[in-house]
Amino acid sequence: MRPGVEQGPDLDGGFWAEPPYHGVHETWTYPELRLVLDRYTITKDGSTRQFWNWMQCLTPDEVRGELATAGFGEVEVYGDVAGADHDPDSPVFAVVARA
Repeated sequence: MRPGVEQGPDLDGGFWAEPPYHGVHETWTYPELRLVLDRYTITKDGSTRQFWNWMQCLTPDEVRGELATAGFGEVEVYGDVAGADHDPDSPVFAVVARA
């Protein structure tokens, strides 16, 4: 696990609430699980809210399987969102799926 913390006034340019507020963004990375957790804690006018984002990093084949289970048919894998050829050794890819 590799933790990281970022904090400050109006975190992410006011994305989380109408400024002014104080935000804390904590990240935990679990490489062996290919999992990332982002927790945002937003404090404004004496109240606090938290947002938890769990992100599972999938391979192209795992994405294909998930999409097939959800009823999608044809799945195309690209190297980026502009349609470059996919490099199987790269962790970056984009997917186009059709129902």
